[in-house]
Amino acid sequence: MSNKNYQYRFGGPFNWIIAIVAIFVVIFLVTQLVKILWWLAAALMPILLIATLIINRNVVFDFVKSIRNLYKKSLPTGIIATVLTVVGFPFVTLFLFGKAMLFRKIDKIKKEAETENENKFGEYIEYEEVDSFTKLLNEQKKQERKIRIDIDPPKEDRNNNPYNKLWE
Repeated sequence: MSNKNYQYRFGGPFNWIIAIVAIFVVIFLVTQLVKILWWLAAALMPILLIATLIINRNVVFDFVKSIRNLYKKSLPTGIIATVLTVVGFPFVTLFLFGKAMLFRKIDKIKKEAETENENKFGEYIEYEEVDSFTKLLNEQKKQERKIRIDIDPPKEDRNNNPYNKLWE
């Protein structure tokens, strides 16, 4: 029996050329996608900034305060943060808008929970009074009060323990 080695090739000897071209195509598509997203964010930036200020202006003011605090802590860090904010302002605006919407949703849920809690205390709860059941419970409580169980009864009283009668 002969031992034969088979080698299967896909695409021939130019596999590495196809791989390099594929990498360049993927990089090109990713850069085009980032360019489109950047353009879209830049086009929506003024609208989103105004909407953020209307929804929750504290989000924008807190962001500016955080940049100012970076200047107080470290001047180079503050400068880098300012440059990144200016360069990426469309995405910063989108982030601030998302944060304002999130805070708005949280406030709305808090208000609903507060009004729900307030309404619970002001409403009557429906109930049905059952005389026979309450009488039965009261009788059972009286019987429980009468029965006294010693923790360590004497040996002769262990068989006559009233606790054993409860489980019969």
